Amino acid sequence: MFQKVLLFQILISAAICSRGLRNTVSTTFIKQTTTGTITSEIPVSTRNDKVELTVYYETLCPASVDFFVTQLKPTVKRLTEHLDVHLIPYGHAKTFRSRGRYFFDCQHGRRECFANMVHACAIDVLRNNTHSIFFNSCLMQYISYQSNYDYFVSVVSWCGYTEKVHIAEIWKCVKGLRGNILLKKYGDATHELSPSYVPYLMINGSTQHQDEASSDLLGTVCRILNPKPKACRS
Repeated sequence: MFQKVLLFQILISAAICSRGLRNTVSTTFIKQTTTGTITSEIPVSTRNDKVELTVYYETLCPASVDFFVTQLKPTVKRLTEHLDVHLIPYGHAKTFRSRGRYFFDCQHGRRECFANMVHACAIDVLRNNTHSIFFNSCLMQYISYQSNYDYFVSVVSWCGYTEKVHIAEIWKCVKGLRGNILLKKYGDATHELSPSYVPYLMINGSTQHQDEASSDLLGTVCRILNPKPKACRS
């Protein structure tokens, strides 16, 4: 009489790696025989259901603006549940300390330092990645290094209206000590990495996908994600 063999597939682990992005799934096959139960653990797949993206940039750099408007915003709009985005608005700037405050010298002048601080405060106040990315993308789309202060303020109000953002708390941050400290923090992070150009991208803590992600962020993220979400198949 032939022995009946029963095969059970049991999920036994979903170990999260250090950045909380890659879930390694293992499967145990349990075979019942007349002599007892034999088990063997076989890794069957590696899940990447969320991608961490860190963007080092400066607000008035044309390349940074283009990346936000044509790559980052559309990708976040389609894959927001599968992205963990960290924005680092500072770029090729310098930080100085005087009389208990920090001062900044930015590549595209004082307007860029001011815009960087608005971005830093928006990230801090809004908390939500998607909300801050859409708001900051709006600012970058309509502001240039030639924009004067009054025009800048009007654009902040306009983007607040279109993105449903209450800008009062953002202005409070910009005009107070909080914005100063935040931009210093982003400066420290940028100087530690010392990128030779911006926008500078890190995906899951690596620069491996830097070039392809700069021109095809959606395609790059979709190639990393496993399993592929519906947004990557449409």
